Amino acid sequence: MRQGSRAKWYILGFAASALAAFAVASFYYRAPIEQDAPSKEPADAFVSGGVSQDDIPSIDEPAFERVAIADQYLKNEGFGLDVVSGREHRFYPYQILVWHQIVNDDFNGMPLLVTFDPLGGLGIVYDREVNGEPLSFGVSGKLWNNNLVMYDRNTKSEWIQATGVAATGSFSGAALVRSSSHVMTWQAWKSAYPGGLVLSRDTGADRDYTRDPYGNYDTNDTIWFPLQIEDPRLQLKDAIYGLSVNGAFKAYPASIVETQNRIDDSLGGQQIAIVNDEDSGLIVAYRVQEDKLGADLPLDREFWFLWSNIHPDTDVYLP
Repeated sequence: MRQGSRAKWYILGFAASALAAFAVASFYYRAPIEQDAPSKEPADAFVSGGVSQDDIPSIDEPAFERVAIADQYLKNEGFGLDVVSGREHRFYPYQILVWHQIVNDDFNGMPLLVTFDPLGGLGIVYDREVNGEPLSFGVSGKLWNNNLVMYDRNTKSEWIQATGVAATGSFSGAALVRSSSHVMTWQAWKSAYPGGLVLSRDTGADRDYTRDPYGNYDTNDTIWFPLQIEDPRLQLKDAIYGLSVNGAFKAYPASIVETQNRIDDSLGGQQIAIVNDEDSGLIVAYRVQEDKLGADLPLDREFWFLWSNIHPDTDVYLP
């Protein structure tokens, strides 16, 4: 349900504990995505995340290492983003991204913006070229419904990570083009792509990448900052896979997707299939044409509260 007034967002005890906790955190191909901006002007709902601009440092000169090196510290069950160019695969572990949230990368001439929002559990890759110019992005220190608000250093415009839409500045209303990526566990990725490269701990920042600065945030029920909507159909921090097709939206609980080989469904007048490939560890959504798997669809793994705030009219898949 929608919150009654903004005053409720600023209960002093809640805000103090949230800001203190969040301060700890300071220490192929291009594929357009079907995306809608939030229903109300999003900048009206921006709140401080308790850190200043760039207190959480982006990775601007990423280095990469071999699987055998990364395997010395990465957790098998930990998630990350697989990005492919031609036959080359790169893995961006959330275990590193949780400390930085943004990587400004260049992959075989593609200017990529690799992002991870620790509070919403969402990783997305964008093309960071806008109007023919590669932009450099940083962490603004602001949040929208607990979601990372980025800014580009070229114009200081502010962009919502979950939608790729600029909410302020000269780019206001513009949308980043999404690049193809897949969420995988480290165990699955290193088995599928043993010759691939992994984002290195050599980030230029002094961080303990064996530790999660957010503690047990992923497994408790606490929401640190205000939400515009609290949809009771699922628990707020239930992990879901969100799918958008032809302007229609549906959330598929991770507890179902990750335990079934295939889900067949209809969304936006389109037959779709979500396939969990046991051999590769990939979970991919496809359009289905004449009983054959067609185009790969963007499929996001995130917390329910974030998806339902972006898409308040979403359906929920319950078999």
